[in-house]
Amino acid sequence: MVGRSRSLAVLSLALASLVLGGGRIPSSQPTTQPAPHAEIESRIVGYTNTYRKKNDRGVLATDDRLTAAAREFATYIAEHDNMAHNADGHEPSDRVRAQGYEPLLVGENLAWFATSGTETDSRLAGRFVKQWQDSPGHRNNMLGRDYTQIGVGVARSRKTGRYYAVQVFAKPAPVPKEDGK
Repeated sequence: MVGRSRSLAVLSLALASLVLGGGRIPSSQPTTQPAPHAEIESRIVGYTNTYRKKNDRGVLATDDRLTAAAREFATYIAEHDNMAHNADGHEPSDRVRAQGYEPLLVGENLAWFATSGTETDSRLAGRFVKQWQDSPGHRNNMLGRDYTQIGVGVARSRKTGRYYAVQVFAKPAPVPKEDGK
């Protein structure tokens, strides 16, 4: 933003697509270890659900597989300081499938902030959510009526000190009945 002393970039491309196929990436299991930025991630989920409630939308359930996909991608973009939905050569749907999640619908929001390192977890989470609220494409993902689940990942670049956040929104594909219908 012009005239502000802080560095800020929010990728204005908010990706929301019906998942019809796509490449596979190596599978990994969802992490059960506490993440270094778990408090920020939790607050982002909470602030997102509060925003959804204020806009007459249902609360999103956190899914461990979506969280694992978001954390891994946040770590990747922080390590490379390259924020793009396909920075790792894969689409969001590929990353959630690699975690064992079969999506019907996937959306993703990305953002980064440069901070002095003295901000509280609450303030940093609030800054991420506010920027997404202020961007039409990101806001559409946050308020998407068809999404039922969310995963959030946050990582910090060792090189630049930037914090990167990834929100993954999804709706799981229906599970086929045993009779194949």
